[in-house]
Amino acid sequence: TCQCFSATAAITLSSLTMTNGYGINEAYGGGIRMYAAGTITNCLFVNNVSRGGGGARVLGTGTVVDCRFAGNRGIEYYAALIMDSASGIVRRCTFATNPANNYAAVWAMSGCAFYDCTFICNSNTLSAGAIICSGGNPIISNCAFIANYGDGAIRMEGSVDDSVITGCTFTRNIGREYGGGIRMYRG
Repeated sequence: TCQCFSATAAITLSSLTMTNGYGINEAYGGGIRMYAAGTITNCLFVNNVSRGGGGARVLGTGTVVDCRFAGNRGIEYYAALIMDSASGIVRRCTFATNPANNYAAVWAMSGCAFYDCTFICNSNTLSAGAIICSGGNPIISNCAFIANYGDGAIRMEGSVDDSVITGCTFTRNIGREYGGGIRMYRG
């Protein structure tokens, strides 16, 4: 199999299922790789594999809404989703059972926002189980973090002073070395 979808122009994807995609030549985004701004709505990403972002990698200003990421795997990094834009938005998505060898189910660049999402049973061997926010200033609002394994459900890296985490619940998350909920790291 190969990568399900690759887009170099601004697009909108809706109501698609991307299954068993594989990021060839160590590419990121086994299900989809978006190089430009775009919107992904009501899509299902299942059992996709790549070097990182097994489900999807969004490089432009992207919005991901009402999607489900399940069983995606990052061979090296980030199992389900890479939001590689300072103003990316993830809303009402579910991330379940996405294992990564390093880092988390989701990696987000500074300034990304997560609203009303659920992260359940995501795991890794090196860092946070659910989300890594690099560079600071994320907004994480009304999200549920349940039974994620790693260095906390969320790992905040860089400038954490303007980060917003509000209305979230943390249940049965396991920290290998650090807290099970949130790890703030200024590194």
